[in-house]
This record gives sequence, C-alpha cells and structure tokens, in this order.
Amino acid sequence: MQLQAPRRDPNRAVRPIDAPKLVTEEKSRSWGQMSVGIFFRRPGEVIWQRHCYRICCPLSDDIYGAKQSDDATVEEYRLRRGDIAFRPPNRKLWSDLSGGRFIQILQSRETYDNLVLELVHGGTFNLEPQDVFRDPLIHN
Repeated sequence: MQLQAPRRDPNRAVRPIDAPKLVTEEKSRSWGQMSVGIFFRRPGEVIWQRHCYRICCPLSDDIYGAKQSDDATVEEYRLRRGDIAFRPPNRKLWSDLSGGRFIQILQSRETYDNLVLELVHGGTFNLEPQDVFRDPLIHN
C-alpha cells in the first residue's frame, strides 16, 4: 500500500471529528468539563484538532487506513477493538480510515491540570499523542 500525504489546501478549514458527512453521533452525554459519546465513522478523510483532550476506543473489530500526526510522515494505522488512542489538545490528526463505531471521551484542559497537580508534585507533565495502546483493565 503506497501512503501519500493529504492534499494541502491552505483555504480548507481544519474540521473537527464531528464533521457531519462522515461522523454520526449515536448517543452522548456531557458533565461539565467532560463528554462521552458513541459515534459511527464512515470511511474517508477527517482532520481532528480541538482544544480538549481526546480518548478514543473502537467498538468495531478493525478500523484501518492511514494517519498523519501534526506534520509528521503519513503512516499506516490500525485500531482493533480494545485499543485506546489518546490525543492532547491542539495536536492535529489527519486520518483516512475504513470507518466503524467508537467511544469518544473529551475532557477539558482543567480536568488534566487538576490531575497533574495531584500526581506530579512541583513539576510539569507533557502528554504526547498515543495512537494505539492497550489497558489490561479494559476487557473486550
């Protein structure tokens, strides 16, 4: 599979994941600085960039395609049921994926600022995107 960078159009706006043509909300709830939802993503290109933290966990068996984080190289991407993807705020993610269902958790900066104060005494903490990892506490 030959991977190519997305076409660059300086006039094209950065679209959030809730682009109405590709992502359909099945159900969602919000509690102040956090929201959780179940979404269905159709195949195609989406650019994600928001001012909040995003955790995503696929409910479909296999979501695959290509992705590009910020201005890094385009690479193959595959998410399986039980995988977790994490994206800090203001980090761009372009993806061209096969589609599927997923859970998405959005959390405000304040939520993580409060966690960091409790976990890291007298220091700072820099969170980087993690595209695929597993948590042993989450079972399929």
